[in-house]
Amino acid sequence: MSRHPTPPALSSIASLCNTVSLTINELAYSPYCEPGFSLDEVDDEYGTAAVPDPLTNAHKLIRFFLLGAGDNLYAIGKLLDLPSPMLVSPAVLARATAEYSSRAAYLAEASETPLVRMSKMAALFADGFKSYDIHGPSAAPAEVALAKGIGDWRAANPIVAEDQNTAVLSSIR
Repeated sequence: MSRHPTPPALSSIASLCNTVSLTINELAYSPYCEPGFSLDEVDDEYGTAAVPDPLTNAHKLIRFFLLGAGDNLYAIGKLLDLPSPMLVSPAVLARATAEYSSRAAYLAEASETPLVRMSKMAALFADGFKSYDIHGPSAAPAEVALAKGIGDWRAANPIVAEDQNTAVLSSIR
């Protein structure tokens, strides 16, 4: 008798992936909510010409990360349910799912203030711009303008020290 339980059938895992992905998508489309704060009032206070609604944008970013995670998880379920060999490894999609999920959780931490949430959003953008080499020769002018606008917003709103964001970003990798 084996000491290890028999793993579930791939079709069961595929069904679970599909169910969880649909649940994630439902969550992603729930109304933006910042308990104890008005999104409009916070946006009015901290918005600039380049970033007029920073808290709403942070919530939109959470939504986009959740949608990416849900879509990848749905694709994993479909791959696991194929009767023939897979052309794409579910592991690739699993990693993307984990990365998107971790960033959504990082931004959506319920115990944090809107100021920290907005600062985390700016840090994620700054990290992405750095990874993309936004000032390199292949950067499109619109992308450079976006990076400048977010940089200007961040300079006008020094919410959380840069080194704190860098430490937090390093912890989610």
